[in-house]
Amino acid sequence: MNKVGYPTDVDGIFGSDTMAKVMEFQRANGLDADGIVGSKTKAALARVLGVEVEEVNPDRKEVVVYITQKAEELGIPIALALATAQTESKMKHFFESGEYRGEVMVNAGDWGIMQINQRWHPEAFTEKWGDIINNWQDNTNYGLYHLTNCYSRAIKLDNQEWGQKGLDLGSTKMGNNTFEENLVRATYALSNAGNEYYRYRLTKSEAEALDLSVGVYGDLGKYGYDIRDNNFWINYNIFVNQ
Repeated sequence: MNKVGYPTDVDGIFGSDTMAKVMEFQRANGLDADGIVGSKTKAALARVLGVEVEEVNPDRKEVVVYITQKAEELGIPIALALATAQTESKMKHFFESGEYRGEVMVNAGDWGIMQINQRWHPEAFTEKWGDIINNWQDNTNYGLYHLTNCYSRAIKLDNQEWGQKGLDLGSTKMGNNTFEENLVRATYALSNAGNEYYRYRLTKSEAEALDLSVGVYGDLGKYGYDIRDNNFWINYNIFVNQ
């Protein structure tokens, strides 16, 4: 704060005076004066200091608050939204090295916190959704929009259709899960693997035996389920129990 013209004592304590200076800086730079040094404030500080801002990751707390608010507005479970972001990117827009995620992924197209794939979601990379690549909030907004659509699809999927293969949401196959738990697992699978909603319910060998596509399975966990779905379930339970 001293370097950008808002002097305060350098005592290692983020006290009331430091907060007041941060709020002054925020107001002067067109930001919400909340006294929190989040990603937007860090970016503004970096600009004033002449430092590159593209590599600034948002604070985890800031991401959690933002996703929580958006999930409430969209009417989807908060733990579903948070677990998806955690599973996809650990809630970081860039890698720790500062590299863009999309430029170093194997398929060179999964961007940001929600890992939006440019090949499968071309509509996300239009003016309507802002800057998916550089702006973490734009990226999150589209990702949660897509997740909301998948949540609605999971609810509307005909249980009779799913039941033909033992996949209806009321099934207790996966550890005696409740309907609601199966619903969020189905939502993540739909979000991550298109129409292959069964990936979280069937091992790769079971899917193959039923003549279902196995191309959506990535690394397999201990019991033959897709590891991404396993990781999502772990993350979901962490957020549910917080």
